[in-house]
Amino acid sequence: GDRDGGPGGAIYATSSILTLRNCTLTHNTTGAGLGDGGDGAGVFCTGTGRLTVEACQISRNAAGDGGHEQGTSSPAGHGGSGGGIYCAGGCILEVHNSRIEANVSGAGGSPSGAGGDGAGVYCPAGSFSNCLVGGNRTGGGGQKSDAGRGGRGAGIYCESGPLTVVNCTLVENVTGSDDAPTPTAQSGRGEGGDIYSKGSLLLRNTIAWGNRSRVAGGHNCSSLFYSVIEGQVCSQSQGNISVDPLFVQAGHWINADDPNTIVAAEALD
Repeated sequence: GDRDGGPGGAIYATSSILTLRNCTLTHNTTGAGLGDGGDGAGVFCTGTGRLTVEACQISRNAAGDGGHEQGTSSPAGHGGSGGGIYCAGGCILEVHNSRIEANVSGAGGSPSGAGGDGAGVYCPAGSFSNCLVGGNRTGGGGQKSDAGRGGRGAGIYCESGPLTVVNCTLVENVTGSDDAPTPTAQSGRGEGGDIYSKGSLLLRNTIAWGNRSRVAGGHNCSSLFYSVIEGQVCSQSQGNISVDPLFVQAGHWINADDPNTIVAAEALD
């Protein structure tokens, strides 16, 4: 009787004290919905409680797509949020020494469903330290003239804050877009390729590079310290710089069926 896709692809927890240590969660999915897609393909945690993630790899998990419009009584659904981790309600999230890579939130159903938020992580508030958040991609919005917007916060989506990110690397995260011929306020590419935070954000000793779109333009530079941020944003304050971090080797996307074929970062395959 539930029109939405089922949440919690690998782990489902409610009002729990949950610790994941030295774990690998990969290639998990949540259900597509006639309504909204399922949230939390890697981990779904809701209600009061705490989720602590230490020394884990959470990668290549995919939240479900939203359903397409079926007349006025059944509007298009939104894509599932939290491809890697989804926390909601009073859940407190802490992530340390972990890799959150290549996770995907769900696409919105046509015509007006929005793409799911937080491809890597969706949380009400959180604390991250010594983490790599890379190559995550939010779902696109429905693809007609009144298309829904693409998902926000490809790396991390924070619903209310506070959000603290220290000694982390956020790289090549991409927000979803749509194919609306005339973009509107409800359509277009989702905001916050690396981080989208509705509340207070503290970013320290962190690299944010190669993301589409970028975090710092929507935040007060006084909350960003000693970080490498692409695009000359806040480069003249609080010890921040905008200089190529010179990663050992630039990464690229490949076709899952043919490792010799390179594809664009935002390609749906």
